[in-house]
Amino acid sequence: MKQSGVKAILLWILIGAVIGSGIGVLGVTGVISGRKMMQVTGWTIRICLGLIVLLADVLCIWALTRRKILAAVEKNGVSAAGTVTAVREIPHPAHLHDDDWVRKAMFVFTVSYQAGGRTVTKEFPPTVLLSRRELYPLQAEIGSSLPVKYSRKHPGLSLIDADVIKQRMREDQQRSAKFFVIIPVILTAAWIVFSFVI
Repeated sequence: MKQSGVKAILLWILIGAVIGSGIGVLGVTGVISGRKMMQVTGWTIRICLGLIVLLADVLCIWALTRRKILAAVEKNGVSAAGTVTAVREIPHPAHLHDDDWVRKAMFVFTVSYQAGGRTVTKEFPPTVLLSRRELYPLQAEIGSSLPVKYSRKHPGLSLIDADVIKQRMREDQQRSAKFFVIIPVILTAAWIVFSFVI
């Protein structure tokens, strides 16, 4: 996780602790009655859980929307020759002792490419599980060439334009799409039941 993400999580935890402590102090000092304090605490919990459910819903909706956006980039985007500036290999635990050539792993490529007269450097999300043999003739090495397709209007919006990666990504998205629909529905329904029915 990136540093900014950790800081944001710590900030929200701190804010929650301050709000909870504030409600507790108001109750203990008698500023608000015990009954009122329980009501405020109940609504605070409902709101916080609602925000967590909303965040999960937004992430699931983004996963579905991103699929459509990348399909549009693939269809209408501009091709460019990218250069791998960094690569990280995340091997599948079951394949740790396999030979490098056939070991299944996710690859995180950082690629530099020319788009609209400027150089764009982007770290792409991890690929689905692939071996170096399946990637061939592409190489997961710094300095190697990697084809990229980017949006003409937003050059940072791009994808790796390699058939094996795109095909596996489509298959993976197809399998997971139903979960990105079901999860928000279940979470939202559970929050509504918890907050307003129980």
